[in-house]
Amino acid sequence: MATVFIGVGSNISPGPNIDKALSSLAEYCSELQESTCYMSPGIAGAEGVFANLVVRACTALAPHELVATLKSIERACGRSPTQQTIDLDLLLYDDLNLHDDVVNVPREDIVRFAFVLKPLSELVPHERHPVLDRSYAELWAHSGLSDEALTPVPRDSLA
Repeated sequence: MATVFIGVGSNISPGPNIDKALSSLAEYCSELQESTCYMSPGIAGAEGVFANLVVRACTALAPHELVATLKSIERACGRSPTQQTIDLDLLLYDDLNLHDDVVNVPREDIVRFAFVLKPLSELVPHERHPVLDRSYAELWAHSGLSDEALTPVPRDSLA
């Protein structure tokens, strides 16, 4: 079994979409553990406010199978090229360092976005990034990223 970390984000009906996505994910993964859920503004032209969290899980799926499963779950939640209802990104797969047309781990977003690094540093503060060889707590502390735009919210309060 591999330990994986998955970024989860939604700006359209985030409560129901995140619930549906995590319920579907539980069919393929075990021992799901969620970080704090944060509301944050959209990035790179994405409009609205997003609910974001990171999930730690165990899976028997190979990396390419897991990414295909995540895309399938997104489609089942109504994601299309014109509507991003849910976003599921494989951030880490054990200590694997693999970058091809399908799998991109460790994902660069880990150190680029506060809404990814802060939740990851909460879940596993002392674990080390497989390439940067620094703990996630250390990466967060020295990231220069601000958590000002991150508002913690109880996931069960999302509409």
